[in-house]
Amino acid sequence: MKNENISIHPKWGTELDNLCYLDKDTTKIVIGTMPPYRFCEPHKELNTAKGDIDFFYGSYENNFWKYIGEVNNINFSNELVGIKERKQWLKDNKIGMMDITKSCEHTNGSALDKDLINIEKIDIKNILENYKNVNTLIYTSKYVASLIQKTIKCRHKWDDKNKKRGHLKIGDKKYQVIVLYSPSKNAIRRVKRNTILKEYEAVFKEGLDNEKRI
Repeated sequence: MKNENISIHPKWGTELDNLCYLDKDTTKIVIGTMPPYRFCEPHKELNTAKGDIDFFYGSYENNFWKYIGEVNNINFSNELVGIKERKQWLKDNKIGMMDITKSCEHTNGSALDKDLINIEKIDIKNILENYKNVNTLIYTSKYVASLIQKTIKCRHKWDDKNKKRGHLKIGDKKYQVIVLYSPSKNAIRRVKRNTILKEYEAVFKEGLDNEKRI
C-alpha cells in the first residue's frame, strides 16, 4: 500500500540525475537535507503569493538566495525567470546543488531536520564518482554531515580551531568540507545577521581568491 505521508524530493536536477543540479564543471556542491513539505511530491503546493520559487532553497522562509544576492549585489527574481537566474549563477561559479534525502516523512509537515523521519538517502558516493571535478562539499547544517557519514561509512575530520571546517576522505580523494549557518529563518535566530553574511561572503563571493576563503 502506498504511504501517502511520504515526501518525494522534487526533480530539480539534470538529465544525468534529476534530483541533483550538477554539471561536468562543478567544483563545489551545496548539500542540504530536504525541501519543505509543500515543495515535495505528491502533495506539492507552493505558496507563490508569498514568494516561493520551485528550486533549491526556494521557500520564502529560507534566506539562502537572499544572502547570496546580498554578498554579490544581485537581486534574484522570485518569478519564473528567477529559476534561470539562479541556475546561471550556479553555472558561472561552478557550484552544484543537491539534498542528501531522496524521500522521507515530514513530521506534522515540519521542515526542521529533527522532524524528518524514515529517511531514504541519496547515494552521494556514486554522485561524486560521476563528477570528478568536485573538490568541496558545502553543508547547510551539521545534520547533513551526520547523514553523509551514515551513508558512506566514513567520518569527517574537523579543524581543531574551527569546527565548521574540515575534510572528508572518500576512497583516495579528500574533499574540503564547509558547514554553513543554516539559511532557514527558524534555525538562525541566535546568530547575528552580520556573522552570517561574513560567512557567505567568504564562501560564495564572486571573484574572491580561493586561498583567501575561510
